[in-house]
Amino acid sequence: SQAFAQAAACRNATELQAIAVRMLTTELMVAALGCTGATEDSFRNRYGSFVQKFSGDLTKNGSQLKSHYAKYGGESRMNMMVTQLANLAEQRRRSDPNFCVDTDKKLNIGLAAETTKIKQVPMSSDYYTGALGIRDCSTPAPKPATPPPATKK
Repeated sequence: SQAFAQAAACRNATELQAIAVRMLTTELMVAALGCTGATEDSFRNRYGSFVQKFSGDLTKNGSQLKSHYAKYGGESRMNMMVTQLANLAEQRRRSDPNFCVDTDKKLNIGLAAETTKIKQVPMSSDYYTGALGIRDCSTPAPKPATPPPATKK
């Protein structure tokens, strides 16, 4: 089935890092659009500053994602993953009372002067990779359930 094929999909460290960066920026974008309260006024501006600060990393990351997804069904598959990510981040924003505060912290870390690489910003990729059925190739694949042996009559 397609679901199992997706679940069995493993990615190497470089691919996982590229996906994690996309997850982070998606999370920050969802927060910039949907978080209200103490951080609302500056959230969008700071998100814009974050994207500007890491524009080189983000451009490189986009190219890496495209080349990785060329192996897994191309751009349409990548677009599906990006859409799923945005939906998951929005679900998380609605269900996790700490989402906006946590995302605000990530933005602050990203914008800090000592943060020079996007990889230094904490990423909550485990939540998303699990939901997307993506796993690290260095971890064993989940075993499909084996049917009970047929009984003879």
